[in-house]
Amino acid sequence: QTIGRTPIIAYLEAVLTLKKAQSSPSALIDAHKILDGALKLQIAFSKSLPPGFNYYSKLNPDFLFAISELYLQGLSMKEMNDGSENPSPTGPIGKGIKLLESITKQIPGFLPAYLLLTKGKLAVGS
Repeated sequence: QTIGRTPIIAYLEAVLTLKKAQSSPSALIDAHKILDGALKLQIAFSKSLPPGFNYYSKLNPDFLFAISELYLQGLSMKEMNDGSENPSPTGPIGKGIKLLESITKQIPGFLPAYLLLTKGKLAVGS
């Protein structure tokens, strides 16, 4: 008997799909859908607990940060220098920025999240 689909398994599936995406553009869309599923599973998993130590351990900010890194993986110096792209909030860059904003609000001392959030905001010109 299996334990079902977990956020980590969905994340790993998205990583593998992103590796394949370099040869197929449709795989990139599939990878982002799988990543959305991983994020939804993680949030549903942690929402059942009241704020406290157990909540933050189940929230797993390092895992959420890894998800946001995958969302923002496509950012390059070209986008950062242009700074003119306005991503939709439902696109991968918008989702990554929103997730990072949530992480930094919940865990204010998580400096790598602030740095990646700054990179994302710089790339979209906000």
